[in-house]
Amino acid sequence: MRWAALAIVAAAAGSADARMVRRRDPPVVEACRNRKDWSEVTKCLDKLGSFRVERTLDRARLVRVSIREPGLLDGDPERDAGVYLFVQQKDGTWLIGGMATGVNATVIDLAAVTIHRHLGYRLDMGTLEHTPLSLDRAPPVTVSIRRRSSLYCYGNDYRCIDVPTDCDVMTRGTTLLVFHGTTRVDGGDVVVDGDASYAGSICTSSPRFTLGWEMD
Repeated sequence: MRWAALAIVAAAAGSADARMVRRRDPPVVEACRNRKDWSEVTKCLDKLGSFRVERTLDRARLVRVSIREPGLLDGDPERDAGVYLFVQQKDGTWLIGGMATGVNATVIDLAAVTIHRHLGYRLDMGTLEHTPLSLDRAPPVTVSIRRRSSLYCYGNDYRCIDVPTDCDVMTRGTTLLVFHGTTRVDGGDVVVDGDASYAGSICTSSPRFTLGWEMD
């Protein structure tokens, strides 16, 4: 599962020295990245659409945001823009320190974690999708793909490191592909241990992820 920020990277055409267009942050990040207190955060989110707090910690709040798209009529559904981790900084301001987006994404847990002597956050998310799949050149069948990932967020930037831990591909009560892993910290890395014999290409992932967290 990939929890990628929506970004556009383009190059201007028609010139040998074409310039790269600036990468854009997601709309919620652009509008509400940093606010002096929580009341200012809620005012900013209200302007975008609606929101609800899904998890809280001592100095962090995980908020699911829905955006009103331009041209919507009364009663039209808002667009789910994902969840955003607002972290209170030492000066009292609130900064978006993590983000997760994805179709049918569900929050499983939020925890503070200390790695490499840095206090960050682990956001556990799950997804479920139904899609046609063909295995071994057989006719495609509709399968259910359940995934779980742990996102490791530094706390001062919306980008997080996505560490997939669980994946099941099933159809009509039969498991076709599976991987269930456990995580451990090795220095500044997160390692995923598990038997990948039946993971296939869909459930296979890297066993090691470098966080790059600096020591405080």
